[in-house]
Amino acid sequence: MDLKKEFVTGFFWASSASGLAKAIDLIAMIVLARLLDPTIFGLIAIALLITNTLNIFSDLGLGAALIQKRNPTEDDNDTIFLVTPVLNLVIYIIAYLLAGPAGIFFGNENVVSIIKVLSLILIINSLRTVPSALLQKELRYKKLFITEVSSSITYFLVAVPLALSGMGVWSIVFGQLARYSAHGILLWTVSHWRPRWNFRWDSFRSLYGFGKHIVVLSVISFILKNLDNAVIAKFLTLGDLGLYTMAYTAGNILPQFIKMTIGKITFPFYSNWNEDHSNFKMRFLLINKINMFFCVWITLILITTSNIIIPILLGKKWAGTILLIQILALSGFQRAIASVYAPALNAIGVPQAQREPAILSSLIFVPLIIPVTKFFGVEGVAVLAATSIIPGFIWTVYRTFSLIGLKEELVRFFSPVLIGGIILAFWMFIDSYLAFGLLLNLIITFSVVSIIFVVAMWFIKKEIFSQIYGVLNIIREIV
Repeated sequence: MDLKKEFVTGFFWASSASGLAKAIDLIAMIVLARLLDPTIFGLIAIALLITNTLNIFSDLGLGAALIQKRNPTEDDNDTIFLVTPVLNLVIYIIAYLLAGPAGIFFGNENVVSIIKVLSLILIINSLRTVPSALLQKELRYKKLFITEVSSSITYFLVAVPLALSGMGVWSIVFGQLARYSAHGILLWTVSHWRPRWNFRWDSFRSLYGFGKHIVVLSVISFILKNLDNAVIAKFLTLGDLGLYTMAYTAGNILPQFIKMTIGKITFPFYSNWNEDHSNFKMRFLLINKINMFFCVWITLILITTSNIIIPILLGKKWAGTILLIQILALSGFQRAIASVYAPALNAIGVPQAQREPAILSSLIFVPLIIPVTKFFGVEGVAVLAATSIIPGFIWTVYRTFSLIGLKEELVRFFSPVLIGGIILAFWMFIDSYLAFGLLLNLIITFSVVSIIFVVAMWFIKKEIFSQIYGVLNIIREIV
């Protein structure tokens, strides 16, 4: 199988797994949103602040280093397997001790026990670092399909019945524990690798030399993605936090999907492609053109239909998320595009190139988040979250294209964004005239936006359709 076909095969299985898993998670989220109050999601968001903060250090970037390394040894695998559980046991103890102070800081004692239980995920996840990394490196995406979809099904089967029985916030907590436990068990079941009791300091130093850059970037990224939740929890209400986290989840479905599909696959493939620089450039450009096409289209659909979909799916109590989703979809779009650049920079051995844009965004976001929250509420926070990353996003694109040697392609690359902006302005003009009922409005909006975008792209970037058609032909051979 040639490399292009192997890549498309990997993308097919990874996108199928991520798409189906996200669909199951979306159904679970809709059901839980109807059964539970927004304040419940606010409590979970506070608990996740502690858990996710410590999760940054859960593998010290060693999993990514294992994927990036050209020829990892059994010593490397064994070393990571022995380091991560010990590290995460220490991290769990820290989380346990921080639970009480967190409850005092946020003025809610209910989060204390939630943090103590939910943080067990850290230990569970530590056991799956090596088999997950090896399956990705070996491009075993059929096996990863089984693990991802099954874990999402497990979450649904645990969380929803518990919510129906009146377990409230614990339905989500136990659902998440069940999800990650199932995922870990299945990874070990489908993986051929088995550990030995063999720790090597030279392996650890070698892998950590790359992984430390990932940790630094993860810290900055975490601040950008979670500081808003912390400030809302401190200065606003649990209900506000619940609305915001729900909107953030919906608005960032796209980057989560891209990261779990194209982002996951391109890292090991880029590591192979960079041996041939001209081929690397061609493949990088093709992947990013197709990614840009679909990201602009899906973002347009999300913005233009959220005011119709939210009342239908979640009910009136979540109406406050509509404007937030529309704003945060712009943040999600930028993250979705940038998520494909990170694997390229990691593969060519310059992960530190992602540091500058992250710092730039932090310099805008961090000093403004508290005053914006106090004076403008969650809507202001959403606007800040979407706009503060624009300078860093632009720098990321420019820097990546420059390092790869494709700077001359930048202007043509962004033409879909201009088309999307024009269509969005057109929709804002006609939206007030759509008064045919929710379902008909949804059909009209989806159809008009999609047709205009596809036709415009046909005239401006006709070659993208032949490239997409080529990918679909390979997928038909796979199926």
